[in-house]
Amino acid sequence: MMAAFNYFTASLALILTAFTTAQGQNHHDKHAFHSPKLYDYIVVGGGAAGMPLAYTLAEDGDAHVLVLERGGRREENQETTTIEGWGTGLLNNDITEEVITMEGVVSHLGRVLSGGTALSAGVYIEEEPRYFDALRTEGADLDQGLVDDAYVWVREQVATPMDFAEPYGSAWAKSNEEVGYSPLVGTRAQLIEGSWNTLSLFLNDDGVMASTRERLASDVLAQGMLSKRKNVPNGLEIKTRVTVIRVEFDTSYKGKPRATCVQFVKSPNEAKRIDSRVSSLSLEDKYDDTEEEAEHKQEVMRACIRPAGEIFLSAGAVNTPVVLMKSGVGPRDAVEKAMKGRGEKGGMVLEISELGKNLHDRNWTPLATFFDAPLPEPDGFKITSVQVGGVSRVGEGCSGSSGKRLDFNIFDSSPDCGWAASEEFSGGKSIESLVFATRLILPPYLRSSPEADLLVRVLQKCSSGFDESPLCLPLIPTITCIQKLVAMISFPSVPKGRGYVTINEKGEPIVSGGYNNDPDGEDLHVAVEGLKRMIRMIGTSNFDGILQKNGPLACPFLVFNSFLSLLLIGARNVPGADSDELLDTAAVIRSVQPDYPTHPPSMWEFLGDAPADKRRALEEAPLPDLVKQELDVVRQLRPDGLDEWRGVQSELATFLTGGLKSIADLLSAPDDDKAEGDVGCGVWQPCTEEYLEEVQLRRARRFAIFPPLPIDMSRSGLETYVKAHGSSLWHFAGSAPMGTVVDNDFRVYGIDNLAICDASVLPQVTRMNPQGTVMMLGRYAGVLRKQERKKKQHYGL
Repeated sequence: MMAAFNYFTASLALILTAFTTAQGQNHHDKHAFHSPKLYDYIVVGGGAAGMPLAYTLAEDGDAHVLVLERGGRREENQETTTIEGWGTGLLNNDITEEVITMEGVVSHLGRVLSGGTALSAGVYIEEEPRYFDALRTEGADLDQGLVDDAYVWVREQVATPMDFAEPYGSAWAKSNEEVGYSPLVGTRAQLIEGSWNTLSLFLNDDGVMASTRERLASDVLAQGMLSKRKNVPNGLEIKTRVTVIRVEFDTSYKGKPRATCVQFVKSPNEAKRIDSRVSSLSLEDKYDDTEEEAEHKQEVMRACIRPAGEIFLSAGAVNTPVVLMKSGVGPRDAVEKAMKGRGEKGGMVLEISELGKNLHDRNWTPLATFFDAPLPEPDGFKITSVQVGGVSRVGEGCSGSSGKRLDFNIFDSSPDCGWAASEEFSGGKSIESLVFATRLILPPYLRSSPEADLLVRVLQKCSSGFDESPLCLPLIPTITCIQKLVAMISFPSVPKGRGYVTINEKGEPIVSGGYNNDPDGEDLHVAVEGLKRMIRMIGTSNFDGILQKNGPLACPFLVFNSFLSLLLIGARNVPGADSDELLDTAAVIRSVQPDYPTHPPSMWEFLGDAPADKRRALEEAPLPDLVKQELDVVRQLRPDGLDEWRGVQSELATFLTGGLKSIADLLSAPDDDKAEGDVGCGVWQPCTEEYLEEVQLRRARRFAIFPPLPIDMSRSGLETYVKAHGSSLWHFAGSAPMGTVVDNDFRVYGIDNLAICDASVLPQVTRMNPQGTVMMLGRYAGVLRKQERKKKQHYGL
């Protein structure tokens, strides 16, 4: 009897699915489809949340789960498999999608199985229960017991302690504690107020710190290592290199719309840059081969869920809202404009005005210093990634005369008290690639200029093989400096600024990070306080003999000078009559800064005993022609046409000239007794926090810091520095938050059979790196659904 009933139920399900999927095409009926395959769950996006979610849904063997990932598998690109590839992966358009926000900030999205966990700096940090208590006040009520269990499941499979590169690692740890990130504790997974040795997705190799140590990412969680199941479950199917273009809905009934199917196409070979400013201008003639156009040139494929099934969007905080808006769900103005532009019939599926409006990211301020030692052979300095992380409340309002602290809710802050965090990165090709990918050494408004495109292209080319072109020989010192970079960073831990993600009439994304736009200025205040602590760290005595001191031969001068040299060479011959003068750094600097306080070094001083044939090739090379050849390539690669090449008349040239002047001003500043020797406090001069801060800020000027520190170290001076050099930390979150767009079970309000599980559901991003928490969410949501299935099976539903 039961067998007959099950057969009847299965037959009815197939009939209903055929009917509803046919009905569901009323909004997207311009394509003819073959009968689609049916699944219990479809997961759109195999990233940080998507992979653990899919495995958990399928692990018991009673559900058929499909994962659709627009990128390839990690093993297809070496950058995603070892620590040596972190940073360099950001330059590979096969695995990374570059995003330029409305603010001009360059960020990136993962385009590979495992998503951002395959590209990130590997930092693994779990949030404490107070964070989830605070989320409840924002409308996101997660079960703490399930959260804890999910964290353990993720941690035991992908996280090990980050090792220390000495002596720099211990100096960094000690400096964090000395400037207020205290107490300093040992290895720890969970965030606390203080500092600790973080866990990492890069395997610990017992102090060797080899550049080949393995990266673990969220695809590992699809193997079920914890449960000793080394293979993907039989019910889990993963399709890579396919891009979902929309979700289909059945709107034939008077009740809620019901998600039924997804449409997808084969992904293009490389991701094209998302330039939000271009998309916002709707330049119709600029793009003729986008992923959206691809569906008119190739087969549109389709997968559907069974009547009791569910579609999970796990495409990330940017792409999840984009897919929904292109499917007819979201703010009415954006959806209707896109529908009209695409000639779609049927209009809105469901208006969700808040979708995409709570997007936020972190604006981190880099403080780049340089190791004071020759590059070790063959791989450079040991690669580090947050050996120690720190987080603390900062500002005078945190413990003022009233003694009041904002401890009721960790999201609470004020214009004079907020959360700041510190991290560091160094070694290998990682930081060099990070500089090329983000252009963080340039202000945001210059990062996508044609002049910046030229500089980065030439530097990348020369870095990968500077013996091949005479143009690269003068850049060797700068490339060496970049490989010595130590990136110390600080950022607002609880960002209050809010941006958005939307689409234009062609379905192209428009992204704003909302950096420092909160009305009370809390983010900028915290950024300044965090930057101040970072400068103070350098100003302790802990980095003496480890980091490079300032001077006319130091790296900041070389980097600024080489950038400006390229612009000058590309425009005209550098002042001077003979070939030596043409290639002489002194000639370049004199042309822009005649009153430089110290004799500028000749390029040959840096090159030393260059081989005679190389020197002859350099002297005889038509350098302006070589630069202009590279410029022609840049012009062909730029799709937007917003900015025209201006060379030495450009804003970038003005910025570089100003940078050289800043270095000159620092070098010509009078010596300060407090900048050397002991702190100089004791019986007669109390070692107050204010006194230590003053001394450490002054001492920091001794070191080669890039971009150069402002002469004005007041709040306004540091605010200018933050605004000029902030960058995205790739922590996009909040665009489809719990309590507003989805409920506490991840289901989209007002739509049946549709859920979201990725960073977009977090109303407020975690206080430090979110990838551990996002992977936890995938496991958490999967466990919820398994519990629901068992309950339905128990009651025969």
